[in-house]
Amino acid sequence: MVPAERACEVARIGGTRINTIPYMIQYKLNIQREIAAGTVLTVGYVGSRGVHLLTGQEHNPPTPVIDANGVYHFTNSAGVANPRLNPNLGFFTPPEPITTSRYNSLQTILNRRFTRSVEAQVAYTWSKCIDDGAFAVGSFNGLTSTPATLENPFNQGVDRGPCSYDITHVLRVNGLAALPFHGNRLVEGWQISGIVSAYGGVPFNVYTGFDRAGFGSTNNYSRPNYVSGCDPYAGAKTIAEWFNPACYTLQPVGTFGNTGRDSLRGPGFFNADVSLLKDTKITEQIKLQFRAEFFNILNHENLFFPNSMLFSASGPNSSAGRITASNPGSTPRQIQFGLKLTF
Repeated sequence: MVPAERACEVARIGGTRINTIPYMIQYKLNIQREIAAGTVLTVGYVGSRGVHLLTGQEHNPPTPVIDANGVYHFTNSAGVANPRLNPNLGFFTPPEPITTSRYNSLQTILNRRFTRSVEAQVAYTWSKCIDDGAFAVGSFNGLTSTPATLENPFNQGVDRGPCSYDITHVLRVNGLAALPFHGNRLVEGWQISGIVSAYGGVPFNVYTGFDRAGFGSTNNYSRPNYVSGCDPYAGAKTIAEWFNPACYTLQPVGTFGNTGRDSLRGPGFFNADVSLLKDTKITEQIKLQFRAEFFNILNHENLFFPNSMLFSASGPNSSAGRITASNPGSTPRQIQFGLKLTF
């Protein structure tokens, strides 16, 4: 919903006065049906639209020269930068409420209530999010490989692409089972539960690795040219080469490349946690609970983004496409035990 006072509000972010407040419009439609006793299937459409979202925009860029093909040139052929709009000032990229986003998703949930000592839930989401400029709140598990600044302040359309936090597939499965052991206090009261999460990869950009466009802004990462017909994933998607760097070439000096924003996706994410619990009744008022918890029980390594800097001023980057770190949102297997006495 749009706040009634939006038109008269003034926000101050990073020293920039913003007279238009960003807002989101959300809408959804769900259909539920009980397909068995205690089991409900929900299928729904969930969508949203972001309006006036904040994206950094260069306010004092070099004055471009546009050639007959519509290409913006920010330097001459020798790489000497064109004068800035205000030659007495340097670059600055304050956030502006200029970005819109659209999110559409199909969400399904199969939920079994606790029946016959078992409860479970399976949730799957297929979605797509597109915007025309990354904004600072967009991330997944704290990850983002997209700078929140427009590449070309004179043509925002070239930044239209997947949101920096867009994930096509999301699957979550969780369940709990009360184990059917009876006889005495040692074998009664055991429960086992678990959560499995699996996500698709998050988008990221590839960059020239240096200021090929002559923009002179440390907040700007120019994208290279894409080699038409080349499949970046052919024979790739390994730790040593997640994508094929040969699918990209340096654009002419003083220009931006034609590679789209967020055109590649990083590794997916998988995690499984298991918990074993036992409640023991000692007296009417005293109870003892034992817990054994196993986080990332399979010790699955989730990988971080690959090196996306393709070149340097001296030539190709030999480590481009290589993954050298684990996902900071994931941890190795961890096991913990606990006892709790209630009275």
